Amino acid sequence: MEQITREIEFHPKQFNAFNFSTQYGAAIAGVQSGKTFLGAYWAGSQMIKMGENGQGLIVAPTVKILQQATLQKFFKEFPVQRYYKEQKGQILFPDGRIVWIRSADNPYGLESMTLDWVWGDEAGNFSLMVWIILRARTSIKRGRILFTTTPYNMGWLKQDFYDRACKINNADFPDRDNDISVYTWASIDNPYFPKDFFQKKNRD
Repeated sequence: MEQITREIEFHPKQFNAFNFSTQYGAAIAGVQSGKTFLGAYWAGSQMIKMGENGQGLIVAPTVKILQQATLQKFFKEFPVQRYYKEQKGQILFPDGRIVWIRSADNPYGLESMTLDWVWGDEAGNFSLMVWIILRARTSIKRGRILFTTTPYNMGWLKQDFYDRACKINNADFPDRDNDISVYTWASIDNPYFPKDFFQKKNRD
């Protein structure tokens, strides 16, 4: 795979999330806050770093979100469409590296991969089974996972991810899980987010 060089400027909270050092990370942020931009660049960096015959995964809750948002952003920043085999759901590079492209509406379609990394976009809409499978698929290589999402009614993402990343006085999760990092910010933290829209929304 040819070398791809990018110079980008993250706002401070994006920068911290991009550089998370744990095995699993999540950027839970407002609408138009730059989280998908962050995820695309993180996935691209992992795609470039992974060794020959390495495997990564880009996954979104539905085919519609995958095509209209996640992949659109990824291919805008990393134009490797010529390697994309849409019918097989993979970006296949000449050196054997594969980036699998999947929707999470059928969690069992995520099985049978041994992954170096995963970018899960809009992960707040994933089912608990998706998280269980992705964790298993990355276990052998201690592959890394980044979730980017708007804070929906988070369910498993709150209970099995966010809460485990925080030291809470709870009988079920008494200690912090040092494999997990969570980063949060508001839409307004993105310097490109229109301030007048934010101010009007909060007046309504």
